[in-house]
Amino acid sequence: MKIYHYILSLLIVTVLASCYEDLGNYDYNENIYDISVKLNSSYGIRKGSGIMNHTITPEIVTVDGDKSYLQYLWVIRNNSTSMEDTLCLTEDAQIRLDPNASDFSYSYTLTLYVTDTKTGGVTMVPTTLNIALPFSYSWLVLHETEGHAELGTVEYIFDEMMVLPDVYTQEQGKSLTGKPCNLSVVKNSIAGYASYWLGCTAPSQVYLTTTNPAESGWLNQTEQFRLMAPWSALVKSEEADLIDFENMETSGDEKGLLAVSNGNLFCNCYTSPFMVAFQPSNTFTGTYRITKCASGPHTGIGYDEIGHRFVHLILPTDVWYGVNPANFYGHGEIRPIRNSGDNAADPNALPAGEKVIKFINGYWHDRATTIATWQRYTVYAYSLGNDNQSHVYVFRYRGLTGSDVTPMPFRFTFDTPAGIHENTPMTSSWEYNNILFYAVGNKIYKLDITTGNSTLIYTHDDASAEIVQVKMAVEGYTDASSNFSAASTFGHPYARTLGAAVNTSDGKGELVILQLNSAGQIADDQKFPSATVHKGFGKITDIAFF
Repeated sequence: MKIYHYILSLLIVTVLASCYEDLGNYDYNENIYDISVKLNSSYGIRKGSGIMNHTITPEIVTVDGDKSYLQYLWVIRNNSTSMEDTLCLTEDAQIRLDPNASDFSYSYTLTLYVTDTKTGGVTMVPTTLNIALPFSYSWLVLHETEGHAELGTVEYIFDEMMVLPDVYTQEQGKSLTGKPCNLSVVKNSIAGYASYWLGCTAPSQVYLTTTNPAESGWLNQTEQFRLMAPWSALVKSEEADLIDFENMETSGDEKGLLAVSNGNLFCNCYTSPFMVAFQPSNTFTGTYRITKCASGPHTGIGYDEIGHRFVHLILPTDVWYGVNPANFYGHGEIRPIRNSGDNAADPNALPAGEKVIKFINGYWHDRATTIATWQRYTVYAYSLGNDNQSHVYVFRYRGLTGSDVTPMPFRFTFDTPAGIHENTPMTSSWEYNNILFYAVGNKIYKLDITTGNSTLIYTHDDASAEIVQVKMAVEGYTDASSNFSAASTFGHPYARTLGAAVNTSDGKGELVILQLNSAGQIADDQKFPSATVHKGFGKITDIAFF
């Protein structure tokens, strides 16, 4: 782009520019010489693989309603190089950016100069254009339309939300063919190990499962959800017969992924997508069938349906430090859980008649800060017992990885809240201590497991709707250095942002996003409404955030 020089006007503009270096984060509306010019404080677009086009339309009002005597000058400043150029001389700014250009930046300052040719007055209004990495802060929505799965997104582009009901087809040019099963995300992938894994440099790993194994597996969202490897390629060939790739459940967090199928358990971690099987240790006795699991820092919890017991899952060390699959021979271990004798129940022998239905991630708030933050990671195991009783077992990973703390210090018992059954959606996060959130019908409740008291926090407008999934954007503890612990992009803490998959009475699906306060109630927020409803989906099966 060439810089256009305007002798008198540009002199005025230059003087004005020096007065507007920092105007804060709000809408600008400068009224000079009876001309009102208004722009948003910032605009955002998603980075694409090709040329990106974007239009910014200012709100301009004159006293007489006539804009024919106005002249326009848009100046663009690359915030990385500090170089300035004239963008255009039209009222609307037509922005064209090449992501492959050597001077491409993720932030630009745009300044609009409006000249009143009658008076010679110049009004100057700046704004910022921010470029977001594709699908960097997005909700994934796995839903069914016309008998096959579709993968949609609700994406946060700075101050805007963009809904793409079938982003997979849009980006890949082909549709998913199987019926939807489940979604998981492993956050914080370490790029230093990417050379082992097909050259992937994705900050997160997306795992999608449909009833078609050929299209199910590890997707890379930075490459427009390209299938990097199907499930069969992520498992050692001699262990592949342990998994039914059409019937498996996955559970992921920022530290790794667990997969359960046919009572067998597999794991990976954030250094690689490669899956390895768990094998019993020498101290583990009896037959087993793992049906539920939860991953944590360097360890995990599982439920053995045959032995009617909780089990300790030891992740192989070399998985956590990165390993080339060609040289990989390690396995995870299944071990019994230590029992101090002080617990309300023996985790190795649950009472008859109980059924563990859900593991939920949480956090240990009432522990001295001398304990490392990752060691305060907590898992709640929700169990349905006899006589309409619910039990919540509390496991602390400090007790599994250390020796000074009981691994299962509490079991809370209370009357089962109305509507809770073995498939009830539940969630929590490290923001909440002994608090769970669950859905029944079209309602979401907050449950205090120390008292058994439930509080209604949200009701969908469709009385016949069913909320089939609830998830916090971030559930387990996330290091302070992680992007997912920050609230600047979204405008609200991720660990207090609840997504709810709602299937309405007309057969459609909606993603409802709730912003909660520290007490677990819907909160007011300055950037986005406290409750937003995003439509355009088919019947939803699962959701995830990355």
